Amino acid sequence: RKSVLNIKIVLTGLLVLSGLINLFLALYTVKRIRTKGAVAFIGLMICIMVYSLGYAYELHNVDIAGIKTALRIEYLGISFLAPLWLIIALQYTERNRILTPSVYALLFTIPLVTLVLHYTNDMHNLFYKDLSVDNSGPFSVVSITGGIWYYTNLAYMHLAGLTAIVLYLLWIFKNPGVYRKQGSIMIAAAISPIAGNGFFQAGLSPYGMDIIPFSLTISGILFAIALFRYRWLDLVPVARDKIIESMEDGVLVLDAEGRIVDSN
Repeated sequence: RKSVLNIKIVLTGLLVLSGLINLFLALYTVKRIRTKGAVAFIGLMICIMVYSLGYAYELHNVDIAGIKTALRIEYLGISFLAPLWLIIALQYTERNRILTPSVYALLFTIPLVTLVLHYTNDMHNLFYKDLSVDNSGPFSVVSITGGIWYYTNLAYMHLAGLTAIVLYLLWIFKNPGVYRKQGSIMIAAAISPIAGNGFFQAGLSPYGMDIIPFSLTISGILFAIALFRYRWLDLVPVARDKIIESMEDGVLVLDAEGRIVDSN
């Protein structure tokens, strides 16, 4: 029992640390609220924080009622991860024109339906066909049999994540210097939860745990590197191709420390 408690303490500590990292990044970004991608990034950080803290609560529940409550908390964050991640990628890679009000509505339709169906699942079982407690490991975890909307939401999340990765890949091949480094970090941040979910869905996660919140901790660290090392919200591309590349004179762009961050 003592070893199980120690494992739970360590895992909970990691999840709380993840939540604090994301809260800090959200608060830091508030100062740059007018930068493109900032609002969606703040929303993403808050959603990851809610997911992480909700899962920390889930790990300390041993009955199905408590686990259901924890899942409801988690899905306040999980439901909106996909559209926010994609919106950030679209805004950063200068595809803002795509984001019309109708597109925003379309992007958030599945998340809103997901939240409603999750909260009302006992009435229709469209999200979960069955929820039970698995006590075969050192501590209790939830065992899920997904319904049709569970897999619909899963497909949407993966599609949004992969689309964001493709957008960043196209961007880094097109842009030099610091923008390429920023894009590469954002790709790695998107790959981490997709890989974690893949392991979880394949039944390869330790003790049957949901390892996605832990993979999102890695994403949070990568976001911090992008923000503080490569100034992701301070050095955003502004119609680079149209402005810099069209100039006849040679141009070097330096940051505050005299490092070259762009050139034509």
